[in-house]
Amino acid sequence: MANNGDKNGVVNVLDLPINTPKNKISSAFNFSRDKFYGSILSRYIQKYDFFSGRNVAAKTNTDLIIGGDPVVEGQRVGKKFNYGQLGGFFLSVNLGYKISDHFSLGAYVNNILDTNNYEFVASPPSERTYGAELKIRL
Repeated sequence: MANNGDKNGVVNVLDLPINTPKNKISSAFNFSRDKFYGSILSRYIQKYDFFSGRNVAAKTNTDLIIGGDPVVEGQRVGKKFNYGQLGGFFLSVNLGYKISDHFSLGAYVNNILDTNNYEFVASPPSERTYGAELKIRL
């Protein structure tokens, strides 16, 4: 009943706009030494149900009907697929090397642990992503 805004014991359409996690924690560690630099970023978002119009990201609650369908994780609810609650733990790292005053080379890995977390409604989980960059300062 985390989305029961009016505390009447029933989650109805008036309660659905309550779409925020109860707890969020983030931290960052940045470093720079000589020509090397980098950061480690972590973020925890407590899992929570999200409802927005036709989009649902929620744990199973067969008492709640949206678009004519009960809310069931891993199934369609109305016209959209419900992958489950949003939130989880994310860890990202980036490293770089300053080649000169005008050039630096860097690389990053987001979701380095490749955890199966959902950040967006009606979307599959966020996977590990990585990349490289060349910065040019004019």
